[in-house]
Amino acid sequence: MCAPKLVDLQDGLQVFASSEIEVLLGIESAHWPLIQRVIMEVQDHDNRLAAVRELLSEHGLKPSVERALLLDDDQLAYLVRAVRD
Repeated sequence: MCAPKLVDLQDGLQVFASSEIEVLLGIESAHWPLIQRVIMEVQDHDNRLAAVRELLSEHGLKPSVERALLLDDDQLAYLVRAVRD
């Protein structure tokens, strides 16, 4: 597994990792209110997409999802964007 790459976007979070849900679960509760927007690609294996959407919603972010454009149509990859209301 490769280490996640987090990009500092001031009040945003951009995640490049193969273990998206683990990155989100590692965010401390005190830090969630500081995150105003999130963008991440999610490979929908083992119901990861639903878990990511639920976790973002639980922390006050409103997720939207679109299919990621990939060369391989067999991959279930989605671009998740979320913003705080």
